[in-house]
Amino acid sequence: MNKIAILILIAFNWIPLSAKIPLQQAITRGIQKSLVIQNNLLEQKNLKLEKKNRDMKKWLTLHLGGSYIFKSQQMEINFLEIQINEGISVPLEPIIVGARHNYDLKLGLSQPIYTGNRLSNSAKLKDIQYEMEKHNTGLNTIEVSTRIKTSYFTYRMLFYQQQSVNAFLETLQLHQRKLEDFYLENLIKKSDLLETEFHLQEQMMNLEEIKLRIAREKINFKSLCDFNIEDISGDYTETIEPGPELLSDFQNHHPYLQMLNAQIRLLEIQKRLTNAEYLPQLVGFAEIHYGRPGIDYFTNEWSLYFQGGIGFDLKLFDWNQRKRNQKILNYSQEKSRNKQKDFSREVENQVRQLLESKKAIEIKLAIIGNLIEISREDTELKAELFQEQQITNKDYLASLATKERYVFMEKEQQLQIEMIKVNINKWLGLFDRKF
Repeated sequence: MNKIAILILIAFNWIPLSAKIPLQQAITRGIQKSLVIQNNLLEQKNLKLEKKNRDMKKWLTLHLGGSYIFKSQQMEINFLEIQINEGISVPLEPIIVGARHNYDLKLGLSQPIYTGNRLSNSAKLKDIQYEMEKHNTGLNTIEVSTRIKTSYFTYRMLFYQQQSVNAFLETLQLHQRKLEDFYLENLIKKSDLLETEFHLQEQMMNLEEIKLRIAREKINFKSLCDFNIEDISGDYTETIEPGPELLSDFQNHHPYLQMLNAQIRLLEIQKRLTNAEYLPQLVGFAEIHYGRPGIDYFTNEWSLYFQGGIGFDLKLFDWNQRKRNQKILNYSQEKSRNKQKDFSREVENQVRQLLESKKAIEIKLAIIGNLIEISREDTELKAELFQEQQITNKDYLASLATKERYVFMEKEQQLQIEMIKVNINKWLGLFDRKF
């Protein structure tokens, strides 16, 4: 009974170790670890706080202040002599008003009354900047996703290439052993052995180059998402929208186009802020003061008093700077619209080219399938002809290489289709929908 329990535990512990990790999980991890995206998210938090600060500027503020002023001279009030009787007058001493040392402590409230919607538009500005940063995050998400998927399919292509070369090497080694037996029986020339050895060494050198590229791709993949690429499931395939719907709505969801839309709206808000600078600015204030000499300069003592009122400011003339600023913003909006049109044309052009490439590869794959069957039959036939010494060893080796080349070419073209679909989704901005 104990042995059975131990076997069950071993089985349950072994299953997760042998299970492959889906590529979606690697992409999610890559997005989480991207420092560029982390900075995008931090910037979004910053903009939320800045928006809150702008909202708070609409409400009253409380401030405490104080001042000390030294005056080298004081006001002196002189009086005329008082006439008591005829010929008798009494002189009066001058009175010193104020103090050399002046102190004032202040507790004040201020409340914007009218700003021409400057404060509310400033808050909206931060809202739009936050929206733009979200779209920028989407763009960087697409970039990270594309890099991981490209690395994944590149590795798979190199892996299949390695398998193809290994299979070819095994065939060559088997053929070499047969040739060695034939040579001992004086059925072939030494040159046949040398030709086969040459092909073997050439393929071994090719295999080492492939191994180097695989090692580099493993390092690249792990740096992108912290996973070993050997642990990733090999069954992932990229999906794209069906034909007619492929280019139908990318303008409504592509992060870059949405960012440009937000930028146009942001410039419109900036126009309103420019106009608000030329509207009256009214601010109410109320202050409690405690100072010396305070209100009564004759007593020169500490006194508590209150004052309040309304501040008014209106810009009247600035050498037509307002019109120039409006034109600058209009030009910026026009530039953003032109960028939208240019990017939309570029996307449509690139996607149509990629679709044509995909169609051409699909036709090639049907042809390659036929070539594989023909090359297999040709290799079997030439193996018999070589044994009957009707063809040279060189011709037989060429047929082997041709068969292996077509087998790998089929896998390579299939993966090229996956890479094309990855690039189509990149251009259309669809990765942020999936992950």
